[in-house]
Amino acid sequence: MKDHKTNPIDTARDSISTKVSLKLNQSKKAIADFLNSKFNSLSAMHKRTTLLLFGLMMAVVCVSLIVRSMNDAQDSLSLRIEQITIPKDIYQNPNYVNSNIQNGNDRS
Repeated sequence: MKDHKTNPIDTARDSISTKVSLKLNQSKKAIADFLNSKFNSLSAMHKRTTLLLFGLMMAVVCVSLIVRSMNDAQDSLSLRIEQITIPKDIYQNPNYVNSNIQNGNDRS
């Protein structure tokens, strides 16, 4: 007694997403296998040197981020936010804004 009606569009969508997911996983596995075989063919000394250089580069990046954040905090912000302009900044005549408010021409 199945009362479930399957919508052909939903089935097709699930089928397409399943196919895409499978293809993506196969592609990821193929790339990982290729890179794994290339890395495993390196000598132990070369692997050690590569690991050391990678670690050194990551340390330099981390330290430079920390130093930069400390220097920026002392000097000034890199991102400057402009002040919001109000009508008195736009209209330099101070009587213009006041007269419009008194005459009932306030647009806010």
